[in-house]
Amino acid sequence: MKNSIILRNEIETVKAAYAAKGRNPVIVPAEIRMEALLATGVNKFTFQPNKQGTPFNTEIRLDQMDEFSVTEIGVFVAKPSSSTDSSYRLFTYGNEVVFSGTNTGEAIEGLYANGVLNILKDQVQYLQNYMLRKFYKVPEIQDGLTFGYTTSGAALPNGKDSTDGSEDGFYPLVPFVTFNGQDNVDINITTPSALAAIETNSRLVVVLRGYKAYNAATR
Repeated sequence: MKNSIILRNEIETVKAAYAAKGRNPVIVPAEIRMEALLATGVNKFTFQPNKQGTPFNTEIRLDQMDEFSVTEIGVFVAKPSSSTDSSYRLFTYGNEVVFSGTNTGEAIEGLYANGVLNILKDQVQYLQNYMLRKFYKVPEIQDGLTFGYTTSGAALPNGKDSTDGSEDGFYPLVPFVTFNGQDNVDINITTPSALAAIETNSRLVVVLRGYKAYNAATR
């Protein structure tokens, strides 16, 4: 978890960048959440940070007139029960209790091992071939582990992933990347080859942490 000094330095850096342009917008901590459906036979997954198209109900997009400075990126996998499920969990590895279909957990492990993240804004490459390995985390305690015993032996498996939501799956980004709701932003994850197996409704989830400046978009 970031301490208060790091967080204070981040927001002061963002404020200074606007001040250098003679601007003083309202700036608040914020997150953008983007999702893409995983599928076999595909090796590129595209994410939309702006309010275009039809997002999943769990996505958080950037308003057209606001601007966002990215300080951290998180990459997760998930298996919602449907296209409108809003109670599913996020994972940072191929959890084989959840991704239990044949070879699906292994496919996700391969995605993290060999996939890369790219960010392109208005034809300028800000992040290229950024390895997903940075976002990979297998928790020390995992789903399916057994804790406790009864008089007749081991209890049913009752362990849950020991996940720290404040930092697991996230990696800091320096220098910051800034874009607004009007920019042409291409965020994608690619793999060397298509995924061999995946379960229905599985998704890739990219979360951008940082600071939102209200009504700061300019073209």
